[in-house]
Amino acid sequence: MSIASFIPEIVRATIEEAYSNARVVTTRSTLSVDGDIAKGNALVINTAGPVTVQDYAAQGRTYTNEAPQLVDTTLHINQEKVTAQKIDEIDKKQAAGSLDPIVNAQGVAHSEDQENYVLGRLIAEGHSLNVVGKTPVTIDSFAKAKAALLALASDLDDRKVPTSDRDVYINGAFKQILIAGLSDSSTNVGNTDAVIKNEVAQLFGLTIIVSNDFTEKAKPVAVAAHRAAWAFAAQFQGESRVVPIANSYASSVAQLSVYGSTVVHPDGVAVFVSGGTPASA
Repeated sequence: MSIASFIPEIVRATIEEAYSNARVVTTRSTLSVDGDIAKGNALVINTAGPVTVQDYAAQGRTYTNEAPQLVDTTLHINQEKVTAQKIDEIDKKQAAGSLDPIVNAQGVAHSEDQENYVLGRLIAEGHSLNVVGKTPVTIDSFAKAKAALLALASDLDDRKVPTSDRDVYINGAFKQILIAGLSDSSTNVGNTDAVIKNEVAQLFGLTIIVSNDFTEKAKPVAVAAHRAAWAFAAQFQGESRVVPIANSYASSVAQLSVYGSTVVHPDGVAVFVSGGTPASA
C-alpha cells in the first residue's frame, strides 16, 4: 500500500497535543530547556546557595563581599522510549480524519511513562518521612492523611524551603482516604471540588495534585516538592516514523522521545509512604 499521501507532521502534532494535555507532574518543573536535546546529552543546572544578610549599621556601615555558593547539578538525558502502532490503511484514515483518536494514545502513553519516571526519581532522591521513630505509619484515615500532609509541609519549613511554589503529588490510594473527610474540611482545603475531580486544591501551603502514574497503587503515597527542587527535560525526536509492513495493508507508526529528570535540591523534596517503602518505580 502506498503512503505517499500520508503526512507524518500531522501525526507528530497530534501526538504532541495529546501528550501536552495528559501531563500533570512534569509541567511543574521550573527548568526551561532551549534548543534540541538528544539521548546522551548532559545539561548542567547552575543554582546558588544561601546569602548572608549583614548588619550594615552594626558593622560601621561596611560590608564583606562573600563568594557565591554555586552548586552545579547535571541532568542526564538518559531515557529513550518509543511507541509504535500497526495501523491499517493509514493514509485513508488520515484523509478521513479518523486517525487522531488512534495516535492520541501514543501521546498519552509517553506522558504517563515520563510522569512515572519523574515520580520515581522524587521518591528515590527525596527525604523520607514515612517512618516516625522506628514504626512505619499507616495512613488509613482522613486524620492521618491530613497529618501526613502537615508533616510534609512542616518538614519543608524546617529545611527552610521557600513557602511559595510547593506542590504535593498524591496517588489514588491517598486520594481515596483524603476524600473521605473533605466534606468536613472545606475550610482547610481551598477547592474541594478540584480534589474530587483529580485536579488542584490547597492545604498547609501545598498545592495538591493527584497523579495516577505512581508505580505504587496499594499504599497511600504523598510527595511534596518545591518546583525549583527538581528538573525535567524531554523532547520528541524527529517526525513520526511511518514504515509500511510487508505483505500487509498496515503500516507502523512510531514516535521516539528522550528525557531525563533529577532532584537538584534534595532538601526541597519530602516523601510520605504509608506503612513503609513503596513499590519500586
